[in-house]
Amino acid sequence: MTRSSFEDWGHEELVVRRGRRSGVTTMMAVHSRALGPAAGGCRLREYTDIGGAIDDALRLSRAMTAKCAVAGIAFGGAKSVIALEPGTVLSPQERHDVLLDHADLIDTFGGGYLAGPDVGTGPDDMLVLREGTPHVSCLPESVGGTGSSSGPTAVGVLAALRAGARSVFGTSDVAGLRVVVAGFGSVGTHLATALAAAGAHVTVSDVAAARRRAAQERGFGWVEPDLALRQPVDIAVPAAVGGVLSPESVARLDARLVVGPANNQLTTDAVADALVA
Repeated sequence: MTRSSFEDWGHEELVVRRGRRSGVTTMMAVHSRALGPAAGGCRLREYTDIGGAIDDALRLSRAMTAKCAVAGIAFGGAKSVIALEPGTVLSPQERHDVLLDHADLIDTFGGGYLAGPDVGTGPDDMLVLREGTPHVSCLPESVGGTGSSSGPTAVGVLAALRAGARSVFGTSDVAGLRVVVAGFGSVGTHLATALAAAGAHVTVSDVAAARRRAAQERGFGWVEPDLALRQPVDIAVPAAVGGVLSPESVARLDARLVVGPANNQLTTDAVADALVA
């Protein structure tokens, strides 16, 4: 990440700090609060370097501004990231400490940032964050929260997918279509299950090899992650991390429609032109 990229993207604020309990780097990128408090998920994952984590936070927060504006809701865009070093395995206590450090950072914004789950976090983690700040959503249903956002996310993606199918194939009915879901996490599982129930032929992939058995038990086909977006299918569903559609991967893409929940699927805006072509 360069200074010019931060300035070019028009962010209001970027804060990076090391947690006082855990020593883990945590950060917050606020793109815009023009429409209201900035909303965005809390991502916890491994990064090879801090620059990569900062770039992720900047891209994701900018996307959240656009999402909120398009949806017509009074929120701006932000994203927060807990950046683990490669190979890090957190014990329950270490995870608790990391989340409390992140809660401290969230609270410094005084309600200017509202956190929710993202890759690597869920409702139980939001409950830990609530120990340090009230500015958290999607708490477990057992404590009166809305629970996981995975189900509602999948509903929205399915609606977009059916709309796309109507435009490309002439019908919103996915029965008989070949679909690959790249990312068999919580949202990807919802999507794969719903698509299969509607009659689609579903193949899934995930970087976690342990999920292969779960996929096969549900009757889904399996493909290795690096081959997922090369499969000859009707619809490709990027459902893991972003940045999977580059000029190189688009050149190998063999699908007529791409619809997925992954944020920032394009490595650059110019990739959209390659997709159109």
